[in-house]
Amino acid sequence: MSKKKYFARSVAFGYGAIVSQIFYSFASIPLALSHLSTAEFGMWGLSSTIVGYLMLAEMGMTNAVTRHLLECKDGRDNGKYGRLFTGSAIALGIVALSIAGLGLLASQTAWRFFPIPGELLGRFVNLMIGQTLLLSLTMATQMLGVPLYVHHRQDLSQINQIGLFVIYYVVLRLAFKAEWGIYAMLANQAAGYLWSICFNFFACSKLGLYPKIASLGLPNRDEWTSVWRYSRDVFSIQVGALLLSSIPQLTVARLLGLEANAMWTITTRSFAILRQMVGRPFDVALPLIYDDYIRGDMKAVTGRWTDVTQGILAVAGTVFVVAAANNSAFIDLWTHGRIHWGEANQWLLALYFFTITAASLASGGLGMEMAIGKSRFIGFIQVPLTIALVIPLAELFGLAGLILGSTLPYMLGIIPFGVRYLASITNHANGPLLWQGILRPTLATPLAALGAWLCSSMNGCLPGYYGLIFSGASGTLVAMAAMMTIGVSTRIRNQLTTFAWKTVSRFLPKRSVAL
Repeated sequence: MSKKKYFARSVAFGYGAIVSQIFYSFASIPLALSHLSTAEFGMWGLSSTIVGYLMLAEMGMTNAVTRHLLECKDGRDNGKYGRLFTGSAIALGIVALSIAGLGLLASQTAWRFFPIPGELLGRFVNLMIGQTLLLSLTMATQMLGVPLYVHHRQDLSQINQIGLFVIYYVVLRLAFKAEWGIYAMLANQAAGYLWSICFNFFACSKLGLYPKIASLGLPNRDEWTSVWRYSRDVFSIQVGALLLSSIPQLTVARLLGLEANAMWTITTRSFAILRQMVGRPFDVALPLIYDDYIRGDMKAVTGRWTDVTQGILAVAGTVFVVAAANNSAFIDLWTHGRIHWGEANQWLLALYFFTITAASLASGGLGMEMAIGKSRFIGFIQVPLTIALVIPLAELFGLAGLILGSTLPYMLGIIPFGVRYLASITNHANGPLLWQGILRPTLATPLAALGAWLCSSMNGCLPGYYGLIFSGASGTLVAMAAMMTIGVSTRIRNQLTTFAWKTVSRFLPKRSVAL
């Protein structure tokens, strides 16, 4: 199967995985809220965020090894493939032990920094211990799924995700029915881990993607030094990205309490899922772009990046403005009126998620070149700037100030820096990359927002979800028309139209051919 077909297949299954994730997210939250208090649900979100920091102990190892395996996966040096795989598996096992130790320590101290009610303290500690142990096990077996990415079999990874979210929901429902309370959230995570590890092992074994036993061994000094340098640089990028992404929720929990933290978690869920949806093609395209760079085809690198980025941001602009126009009505129906959020905050959230999507695309080139250099410090520069903006703006304007303060550093820092970096390593002009990839779809977004808002004003003509569906569907058509007209080039417009038609046509009845 050609790379183009693998790409289309991976994207298609990727959207299937997102559909299953949407089902799980939108079905699990009302289910959880019916069995847990709002404070308990907020406590789960807080503990998940804190435990997520333990991922830093991995220090970019997985990405570093993946990047190196891409260069030797085609048999150019099978011995190196085996040595890197073995050495990385051992290193990640050591990391898993470190995560377990740090997590157990954090479980006994983290509660001191957040307003955890006394009656929930014991459960908070137990949650952190359980999540820590699951993360440790996941890290110890991380390498079992890496060959699927290296060999461009993301289609199988997406199938894995589809099954994962089905298992999550089934186990969660059964655990709540058994009256396990907050620990039901841990039970479904454990079941999902068992599914994923078994799937990855079976798939990679069946396809012969693991290195041959004879090639297993430890990397030599030069090989490991190269991996370590790259890992160190990627780690710096990951630290900055993790800190930036978690600042809003931690600020909400610290300044406004668990109730507000639960509201943030629930209200941003739609936007977070949509962000994953629109970004999925880039996740699939990135290893293909890396292959182009390894072959030295810089024209293909910049061309593929520009096409994918422009198309993704056109879709992102559409879905985020439609979400902003309808999210308040959706949350009111979804939570049966328990959660309320101002309309202005919805549009600021749309701006925030569009901006971080653009930033992730612009910075996608970081790591393409083996020597990342000083670029790895961009996140550390952004973090203090974000904190300096978020805290005073949150105190002045509440949640609106918090969202705006979290948005500006991405807009003014990471996006222009990422594009400039890609231009430098490909010897391409910075201006055309920034205009075609980022600015063109961005400038079309206000027009799309106006169309989505006008359509949402007709939401009241039908009751409940019927009005919401009508508003969302009509807003999507109008906003997408605006984005397709001025937000993308003619070539990208034709490609997106062709892809959409091929996807839809698969579900249409086939015409019979007269003999």
